[in-house]
Amino acid sequence: MSKNIKHTRILVIDDSRFILAMVEDVLVRAGCEVVCFEGSVEAISYVRKHTVDLVIIDDNLSEMDGKRMVKKLRQSPCCVDTPILVMTSDKSEAEKNQFKKHGANGSILKPLDPTKLLTAVSSILEECV
Repeated sequence: MSKNIKHTRILVIDDSRFILAMVEDVLVRAGCEVVCFEGSVEAISYVRKHTVDLVIIDDNLSEMDGKRMVKKLRQSPCCVDTPILVMTSDKSEAEKNQFKKHGANGSILKPLDPTKLLTAVSSILEECV
């Protein structure tokens, strides 16, 4: 992990409370400020009123898929340049390219490994600054 992610404001969106708790725990231990939402509608409402440094999204939300959520965030003036990391269980290059085509900056494979999560967050923030 090369970029210091301490004090980074991160929005995490996943409809699994278990995943939210795990991601929040890892990021908070690294010194990040984390806000979690189970629903995409609430997350979009939040991000319109608050600035975040990074958004982490599950690719398989119950309300809308990750690609649609990324596209919706990119259409919002507050998230045009905000880095977006998608959590996915799909290993294919085609799927990774689809996320990028819709505006995501990167993806990370589930099940999540804490060290890989921190590395991905650090890398994306470093690339996007």
